[in-house]
Amino acid sequence: MHSWPGTEEAPGVVRCHEHGLEAVRAINAHGSLLVFCHGAQLVDYTPEGRAPVLWLSRQSRFENGVAIRGGVPICFPWFGAHASDPKKPAHGFARTRPFRYLGSSLTLGTTKVSFELVADEATRALWPFEFRACLHAVLGPELVVEFEVENRDQRELDFEEALHTYFSVGNIGQVALEGLEGAGYADKVAGMSALQRESRLTFTSETDRVYQSSAPCRIVDGARGREIVVDKSGSATTVVWNPWIEKARRMSDFGDDEYTAMLCVESANTGDARVRLAPGEKHVLRVTISG
Repeated sequence: MHSWPGTEEAPGVVRCHEHGLEAVRAINAHGSLLVFCHGAQLVDYTPEGRAPVLWLSRQSRFENGVAIRGGVPICFPWFGAHASDPKKPAHGFARTRPFRYLGSSLTLGTTKVSFELVADEATRALWPFEFRACLHAVLGPELVVEFEVENRDQRELDFEEALHTYFSVGNIGQVALEGLEGAGYADKVAGMSALQRESRLTFTSETDRVYQSSAPCRIVDGARGREIVVDKSGSATTVVWNPWIEKARRMSDFGDDEYTAMLCVESANTGDARVRLAPGEKHVLRVTISG
């Protein structure tokens, strides 16, 4: 287990333990957030005077080496199952590794907290490359989440990544997702590819689609009368996921009825959009969330 740094925190930032894991909580005039060192996983973002934006399962397991179900898991350096070795962890290793907390800052009322993961013996056993990955969460009028990867190897890095964001909604049957019209997508449930022709995507069954899109999305939450805007840069694919009834029942860390209260809109670089970095290069995936 890594140790806490000895530096003082910015006003409104506290280091704490939640569910037995090290975490950092930030509060300012714009709202609050909570990030675990475990996977540098952001699990709560609540704008001032409004409902929480992120969803976290009641069945989440808070254990070292186990992924947390909800919030913003980091998928890296691959997305989904490993392409050649099914024994390797789904969605890579970042979401279950301890990140080192780098500290916090407050600038013009905006609070930033940062976390770092560098290659070590455990990561090299799964992915034999040298790298540095940082997660920055910035709490201001909007929430900004940045995932930065630096190639510290002598070879080109080739990786997939995603900020696998779980959004809290009132009722999935009254939710529409806008902004993907005209984008091609792979439908992983139906096993086919198609073009999003409708201006709004609605949800009546299991949904697992990978859209070739860098456009912002808008979650229209009819039950709560709220809209959440997801803007991004450094991301060429958007993954949309809801497990629906049967898959929710098969997941031990997901309540049987919880699919009604969440929607994943994931800012990603997967498949043909995977990132390639020359030695010394950096890539930043940035997501801005308002609502």
